[in-house]
Amino acid sequence: MTDHGFDPTSSTHAPTQPLLIRGFRAADQAAARTLVLAGLAERWGAAMDPARNTDLDDITASYCSGAGGGLFVVAHLGDKLVATGALTPEEEEEEMDAEGEAVVDMAHDGQACSRGGGGGGYQGRRATVPTARISRMSVAKEHRAQGVGGRVLAWLMNEARERGFRRVVCETTKTWIDAVRFYERRGFRMVREDEHDRHFEVML
Repeated sequence: MTDHGFDPTSSTHAPTQPLLIRGFRAADQAAARTLVLAGLAERWGAAMDPARNTDLDDITASYCSGAGGGLFVVAHLGDKLVATGALTPEEEEEEMDAEGEAVVDMAHDGQACSRGGGGGGYQGRRATVPTARISRMSVAKEHRAQGVGGRVLAWLMNEARERGFRRVVCETTKTWIDAVRFYERRGFRMVREDEHDRHFEVML
């Protein structure tokens, strides 16, 4: 899922009311779904198909239940839901060093394990990085350029740290320059680009 409808700028006009960011509740379902789909429609127009976003039909089931440890958050200004974001565990990936070699775990005697099976025949295990994905970032149009998106992202990043993740990834449409800059300004670096999207990561 690409990001959409979020706050692409720094806080130029801070909200006059306190911004409350909290975990999703069942009562938020209709407002959260409407907000995210409105952001998609604004970006893609008639090409936006709600049927391709079925995760929004039951946000609790899609993001907040089971043993996966997912999280969906909402932000309110007063009684109005103005932003959303999600954090979900990603399959752990190998940690690479500066030369592009996979980092290996340490042997039980404190010595580095062998990459190729040498060192007395002790085969090194490739280290993995606990990884989370940020998605469904969306801010109501009338509340953008107020730092709301940045605060939701910061909230999610802090939650990722507290949950023990060491790496956070996300993706956005590669032609959406505001979105690209939004993540780059916050320390994300592009690791891959495909036909449609740019993929980013940041180490925590």
